Amino acid sequence: MTYVVRPARFEDQAAVSELLGSIGWITRSRKGWEWLFKENPCRRNQPEDAPIGWVIEDNQKLHGYLANIHLDYTMSGNDIKAVACSNYYISDEARSMGFKIMSEFFRQKNVEFYMSTTANSFSAPVYKMFKAASPEDPSFRKILFWFADTKELIRDVCQTKNYIPNVLGSLAPVLAPIVNFATILTGRRIPKAKNFKGQIRYLKVDEIGKEFDDLWQEYQKGDALKVRRDAEILRWYLSDPDCNSKISLFGAYEDDRLVGYAICGKHHATHDVIAQYKVMDMVTLPNSKDVTAALLSKALEQAKREKAGLLVASRLNGKLASTFDKMGSLSIGLKETAHFARSTDKELIKKVVAQEGWEATGLDGDGLFSLLSVDAKSNVL
Repeated sequence: MTYVVRPARFEDQAAVSELLGSIGWITRSRKGWEWLFKENPCRRNQPEDAPIGWVIEDNQKLHGYLANIHLDYTMSGNDIKAVACSNYYISDEARSMGFKIMSEFFRQKNVEFYMSTTANSFSAPVYKMFKAASPEDPSFRKILFWFADTKELIRDVCQTKNYIPNVLGSLAPVLAPIVNFATILTGRRIPKAKNFKGQIRYLKVDEIGKEFDDLWQEYQKGDALKVRRDAEILRWYLSDPDCNSKISLFGAYEDDRLVGYAICGKHHATHDVIAQYKVMDMVTLPNSKDVTAALLSKALEQAKREKAGLLVASRLNGKLASTFDKMGSLSIGLKETAHFARSTDKELIKKVVAQEGWEATGLDGDGLFSLLSVDAKSNVL
């Protein structure tokens, strides 16, 4: 076979869906491709022929795919053009082309910062071959969580033969109060927002207005790398035709002034035991402990409403992870990081991977798009 790596085209959408669907991955619709690659505001300052990804082809059949997502970042007051790779998959017979297709990603022009935020044990060695660095902050190797609907949590755990005998699932109504009481005794629960006198509102996409621009202008200050989250970008993120129904936006208001927000979504892949409600992003003004607590409480309330066993925040930046730890989160350590980055500016990458250099959340890279994997057999490679 003669494999060729070439730029992906919109006409490849059906073939890419067939390729990824054959291994159980949730695939994007044609509208999803147009949203990601045409309506993306971050492509506005890119050449018209900026790549949307690459495919591995032989005799008009696809054997591999790598998506290319343009994003805008800011650091120390400077705008940074970035790209994230996604849906990295190569069939077994074309594995020898793995280096070639990834080299196309790292060689593209008009970009300063390259990243993956959903790497795993299969793809991590490839990023390391290209000398992509991972963040030093240990928070990138942690999953933080709170118990949400403990009855559902116990039932979920007991439904699999690998855990406690299923008969205990019928005792969930009895065991749940015991678990809840234990979290109270250990202090591992979200504290009450005693000093927050405002409101937490559920917001629709068309309600994202100028107040989000004002919040972003205040939040972006500082020396850490941050993905752009002004009103236009947030409206785009939350208009994903393939998963926007799974995402919720909560705004914190004091005297009708926006002082923070949280973006959350339910996630339950078939290979996971427990249904999760994920905190994908949270932005608050400095010294806003009570605002954070109020937003987390609202997220926990929604998690219970959606019958999720856990409220989860994973692989966050150290600053936000430290704040969540003070909010009673439990944690699980991970062996590997999902974040890898490389830059054309060596000084930039040194700053980004240093402690507190990258204020990453679930909106970085293709993190938010992982909610597409609801009911999928596997996530992105």
